[in-house]
Amino acid sequence: YKPCAREHYAYLSRVFYNRRTKIQPLWNNLVVGGFDAKGEAFLGSVDIYGTCYESDFICTGYANYLAKPLIEAEQSNVSAILD
Repeated sequence: YKPCAREHYAYLSRVFYNRRTKIQPLWNNLVVGGFDAKGEAFLGSVDIYGTCYESDFICTGYANYLAKPLIEAEQSNVSAILD
């Protein structure tokens, strides 16, 4: 048995949430990327509170506030052109 990226992601989100509830958070933001059991690409993020989300792209740190809205706008423009 070899765990996939999605399983690592789920485990890390539970570990971070557990540490937060004990008031001993792990001061990290993690990005987990790889392939799931079906062979599909996977990209997810976990923050210090145990909050987790999956997306086609992920920014961390200050870029999450600055670059993410620009990337989302560009992605919507590209998808509108392709449709």
